[in-house]
Amino acid sequence: FKVAKAIGVAGYLIFFVTTIPMCIMTVCKLYNDRKQIVNSQVGWTVSAAKARAERVHVFASVVLTVAHALKATQQTIWFVALLTKDEKVQATMISLYAVSNALTSFAEPILLLISSRALRKE
Repeated sequence: FKVAKAIGVAGYLIFFVTTIPMCIMTVCKLYNDRKQIVNSQVGWTVSAAKARAERVHVFASVVLTVAHALKATQQTIWFVALLTKDEKVQATMISLYAVSNALTSFAEPILLLISSRALRKE
């Protein structure tokens, strides 16, 4: 069980190191693109529509990244509690597993329900 948990935590640590910086860079790129669109007068309508669609994609990716980051944090704390044999923290993390699992399971379908028709078709 500890080996399986260690493999899972290693995957979550790789997730933290790769996905969260990529998410931050994407948000920064979107911000810079919006500044360029505002500063340019040519192609405002096409660029604004494209920026709006990209904003929806970035919002969805940020929400999903945060949901998975919460689950990864919960799993990592659970693993540390397992190694340190802290039964109180283990019990708390086990009880919170359903919450983090529900977030990661239902975040994407809910995002699709509240998003535009074009995004749902993609």
